[in-house]
Amino acid sequence: EFNSALFAVFSHFLENPAAKFASYGLFALAYSAIFLSWARNRSNLPPLDIVYGLFFLASPVINPWYLLWMLPFVTLRPKLWSLVALIAVCASYATVSNLNPAVTGNFSHPVWVRPLEFGIIGLALTVDLLIAKTRTMLIRGEDSKGDRYPGNIPANRDNTLVIIPAYNESGTIATVVMRLQALGFTHVRVVDNASTDDTAQQARSAGAEVVNEPRRGYGSACLAGYRKPDPHCDWVLFCDADGSDDLERIPALLDQSAEYEFVLGDRRGSQAGKAVMTVPQYYGNGLAVTLIRWGWGFRYGDLGPMRLIHLAALHDLRMRDRNYGWTVEMQIRAVEEGLRIKELPVGYFERVAGRSKISGTVTGTLKAGYKILWTVFRSYCRSFININGAQGGLPHLQGKALSINPPRNNGGSLH
Repeated sequence: EFNSALFAVFSHFLENPAAKFASYGLFALAYSAIFLSWARNRSNLPPLDIVYGLFFLASPVINPWYLLWMLPFVTLRPKLWSLVALIAVCASYATVSNLNPAVTGNFSHPVWVRPLEFGIIGLALTVDLLIAKTRTMLIRGEDSKGDRYPGNIPANRDNTLVIIPAYNESGTIATVVMRLQALGFTHVRVVDNASTDDTAQQARSAGAEVVNEPRRGYGSACLAGYRKPDPHCDWVLFCDADGSDDLERIPALLDQSAEYEFVLGDRRGSQAGKAVMTVPQYYGNGLAVTLIRWGWGFRYGDLGPMRLIHLAALHDLRMRDRNYGWTVEMQIRAVEEGLRIKELPVGYFERVAGRSKISGTVTGTLKAGYKILWTVFRSYCRSFININGAQGGLPHLQGKALSINPPRNNGGSLH
């Protein structure tokens, strides 16, 4: 047909000028994202097969001879999607010879041809991504075995910095700090995230170090918590300020630090946790960890706030999110960096004072849900671009990948 595939999609929802600009805009954004990703590491060629694929989607006229352009990529970067495209688009033209021209008209196809054609190509592209993901995790898994952090000392109550992000939690923060001190923790840092009540004063009175972070957002508060290093601490423990975390399970998390760099509490893995979590919390977190499993091949059980991580590993994650996407980004980046990960079932309690900023309101729930899903999607796109840009053709990885044992879940929750 004479209009591009992108325009054909947008024209179903938008008028002609708007559909054209939407097509141009998406085309430009995709190319910009690929260029910026490649520009960070120019030692590798950009993913030219993906570049051509985007051009193919946006080209105003699709003729079979355009597919000859695919041949260099099929040769240099053998991918399933490019091989399928060579066949699928040509096959779509063959349908015209079997149809009544009066029905289809000149230079036109039945409505079912394009969805079938691009659906097959999209399925092949998904398979390519999963293969690339698996091989990348195999290599990273190999790199992560052994002493990734030489001289690593297991976490204990004296070398662990407890970070508590807090926003208007004056009714609970003192109790949480004192409970941690009763467990033997000597380094407790509360990050006051621009509270309008006396959260900071209550935390200081209870004996915690207080750091002020004026930029609102859960991620901003967490980042501010370890921006100032503590020379005595090699580990960081995050927990909530509302008293809902099962702090009595922290010693169990510490015990796992000899073998794992990242240890999380799984609320969905215990009956006590399931009983208290709200419906949006339970099923929303379940959806998020399912998307992680589909995209990255690791089976988490929860996006729980109580998590212990080696400080050097935390810096390696290069966290960016400043809001509700912090927890899911950390878990995705931990998989991508090949950290050894362990989840333990933990309990969960109803907050004793105040109102949850997320599950306590419909607006908060919707905002958090949107941000979590957007963070997963953004990470998925970034990882896809990085894999295709960094690996080039996959054959040079095949020997190494096939010689490695399959990736283990490293203790990730199966709940």
